[in-house]
Amino acid sequence: MGLAGLIIFSLNLQNAGIAIIGLLPAGLPTLHWPTIPRAHLGELLGAGAGLALISFSSAILTARSFAAKNRYEIDADREFTALGMANIAAGVFTAHGWRARIPNG
Repeated sequence: MGLAGLIIFSLNLQNAGIAIIGLLPAGLPTLHWPTIPRAHLGELLGAGAGLALISFSSAILTARSFAAKNRYEIDADREFTALGMANIAAGVFTAHGWRARIPNG
């Protein structure tokens, strides 16, 4: 941030028509439950179900890959619960949802 501020100040970018976002709020985001308009609920549930299926499949494939490599057992129900709780927490704290990535090799 210091380098960006120095560049903006030294090149006088704020007066050259380049948008500067200004100060960002400090600290952690506040905890709040997101509101969803009823008109969008059906649309969001369909898309959310598809994303949940893809994300869960990816997480299980990743977990099984690590389990096979390190010789331990996984429980799909516990993985599903953990993934759901992580995504709920991310939503409440206005963060991005969690997803898994299939390891390469």
